[in-house]
This record gives sequence, structure tokens and C-alpha cells, in this order.
Amino acid sequence: MRRILFFLLLIVLLNACDKEKYYNVDKNTWFLMSENDTIVFYSENLVDSFYISNIQEYYECVDKDNYFQHLDIYLDKIGLDATHNTWNCNVLRNHKSIQVNWINFYGSANYSYDNFILYQIEDREFNKVFKMDNFSQYVSDLDVKALYYTDLYGVIAYELYNGEVYEIDLNCLP
Repeated sequence: MRRILFFLLLIVLLNACDKEKYYNVDKNTWFLMSENDTIVFYSENLVDSFYISNIQEYYECVDKDNYFQHLDIYLDKIGLDATHNTWNCNVLRNHKSIQVNWINFYGSANYSYDNFILYQIEDREFNKVFKMDNFSQYVSDLDVKALYYTDLYGVIAYELYNGEVYEIDLNCLP
């Protein structure tokens, strides 16, 4: 009888141990562009462009048993200096949130409680778009005030504090 109780207790204790959990980015919302792709943005008067210099995919151990998959996208500026944002733009994404870092711009969105909006460029509608407002301190009229992000294409538009809006050239999209 003791052996049976011992083995039952052992089985219960082994099953109670924490198991590793992996939280993956949904493959149906995976970024469709590739490294070395060029992205062009147009405003009324100016052109701005970037290329995708690096895309990294990795797991981060958040605590001893939970692993979050990350997708990091690095954009390097190659176009006209239409904004003060001549530095790289980094998009950091996991299964529950997005964070965008750009010189004098910081924005984030959370899949759990931020609402998607509809955004239209020419005759193409993008659904499931996050509008991210700048959380950084206002510095200049040429800094980014807000940007529009979609999982499949990344940043599709951004607005400067001076009111100038840049939208992605639809020919750049796959």
C-alpha cells in the first residue's frame, strides 16, 4: 500500500512541475517583406526611403519556463532627410505587443487592449492597423508625431508634427 501511495504521490508531483511554454508570433500575421527590400514613402512634396537591413527572430526566456518569440525589424534610412529621423527605425514585436523606436519617437501597441483602425492609401484599404502616438517629448516640427503600423507590412505611414504625412508606395509591397 505504501508503494502505491508513494508512486501516486510521485506521479502527482512530477505532473505539477512547470513545463516550458512557448508563445509564438502568429505565422498568419508574419512580416511579408525581406531583408534588403526598399521601402519608399511619399508626402505631398517629398520622398523618404529606407531599406530593411536586418530581420531577427529569436526566443526570450521571460522567466524560467516562459519563452516569447520575438521578431525584430531594422530599417536603415537611405532617402532624403525629410525628417530629423535619420537614424534607424526598429520594430520589436512579440505575440502580444509591438514597440517602435526611432530617434525622438517611441510608440507601442498591445494586441489585448489597443483597437485596430482602418487606413486607406489611394484605393487600397489596410485593416488591422495600429496608430501609435509618440510618447517621447516633443522636440521639433520635423519629428514623427504618429505612425501607422500593420503586422504584414510594418510601418505604412507616418505623420510629422508639422502636419506632413508620408505614406508607403504601394508598389513596394509584396
